[in-house]
Amino acid sequence: MNISDLTGRMLFVMDFSAIVNIKSQGVWERLTEQIIANKMQVFVSKEFYENYEVIIKSLNEDQKKIAKMAYSFLEKLKKNQLLVTKSDILDNTEIIEMLYLNPNVCFVYYCDSEFAENVLRKAKKPRCKAIVVDSNGDAIVCDSDEIFGATRRSIDASVIGDGYFKTGFEAKEGKQVKTSDGQVVTLKSFIASGGEGAVYECDYRENYVVKIYNDGQLNKLRMRKLVQMEKKQVKYDGVCWPEKVVLSPEGMIIGFLMKKVSGKNLSEVFDGSENLLREFPGWKKYDLVDFTIKLLQKIQYLHLLGIIVGDLRFKNIIIDSKGDPCLVDLDSCQIRGLPCPSGFPDFTDPDLHGIELMRILRSYSNEDYSCAVVVFKILFCGIHPYDQRNGAETIEEEMRDKRFPYPRNSVGSFERIPLLGGYSSMWKNTPDQMQEFFYDIFKNGTRYSVLELILMLKTYKKFLEKEKHRIPSINEILFD
Repeated sequence: MNISDLTGRMLFVMDFSAIVNIKSQGVWERLTEQIIANKMQVFVSKEFYENYEVIIKSLNEDQKKIAKMAYSFLEKLKKNQLLVTKSDILDNTEIIEMLYLNPNVCFVYYCDSEFAENVLRKAKKPRCKAIVVDSNGDAIVCDSDEIFGATRRSIDASVIGDGYFKTGFEAKEGKQVKTSDGQVVTLKSFIASGGEGAVYECDYRENYVVKIYNDGQLNKLRMRKLVQMEKKQVKYDGVCWPEKVVLSPEGMIIGFLMKKVSGKNLSEVFDGSENLLREFPGWKKYDLVDFTIKLLQKIQYLHLLGIIVGDLRFKNIIIDSKGDPCLVDLDSCQIRGLPCPSGFPDFTDPDLHGIELMRILRSYSNEDYSCAVVVFKILFCGIHPYDQRNGAETIEEEMRDKRFPYPRNSVGSFERIPLLGGYSSMWKNTPDQMQEFFYDIFKNGTRYSVLELILMLKTYKKFLEKEKHRIPSINEILFD
């Protein structure tokens, strides 16, 4: 099929992921012209506008242009009375459920997106059509029989169980490496080292450092992933991304270049309300909510590009001196068929506990759960949603059994709450809507997308702005 074959009374359901990942702007221009000429309608949910807000903050100028193009596209549709929106539909999950059996509907999405994941969840074969943007950025026009084939992804079996090997490169100050495009980079002052490798200052650009892997820390998965990460051209404030692969003089991959970041990881700062207020004495609940929104927008940016963080936990999130979040240690993330082999159980979806992570591809739903844990821990100053008194031996058991100790709408027993008087007061001073939200996630097992988390937090932020003078306690972090 070709785009020109999509005619008649067609409704296009547009996901922002398609626009972000398309290789040719001309494809969208032709599609826009055809939609307007044939007076076909386009549906976008509220998340389309939220994703625009995320992408417009990108430091990649091409991605900014794409965001502006998307907005211009909507304005043209609106002017021609072809834009369809529904305020009660926040994301595309519901619209997929409603329309995937309609032959007059065409879904438009990226093959590695959350939208694609939701299409694949359908047990029945879809009857709609689709324009699927593939991993190369090409638009594939599919009839109903071709949709699953164009959308389905599988793990790259060639990297499973692959052994580690030595590079023979010894990193030290003054040594030279080169980028994939041939630029020579000199290692300068040593900064730090860990189990994986060492980090050095370098002369690549201002505020960039180079990470060199230790001998025996590289394997086929890691090398192939670094190449894919460079191709993604991720550039976003607060996302410490492996932007350029670096090679030894012999041409072997040995590490990568990334932006320099300084600060403390969240596990150091969010270790009880007293510790948080020592680091940021002027902070209120409003600041926690604002910080969390900024963090989730960075994660959503990666999701739009088809990247799942995977090993999402407090130690991989830095808070700088200004109180802004930064994602670090992203070289283990999941891209396409390349899995993320790392994960800390306290933040990992219970559905993945006991599974060898190297052998599976995570879903966006898995990451949504991890994000919900992170959100709770930030808003409650480091306490885990399943921390409780007289509980099971491990937190994983509590997570598996959904033994969430906080009562719904503050009605019920607080006897299992850790540090009764502190966290019980935090919970009681949390609005009912947020309590219901957390209860639904951690007691009922409901999964909300990152964008739904962002929208809920934005509502919470507005509530604090409106009510903090009338009810001062709702904006307090520390309680006696």
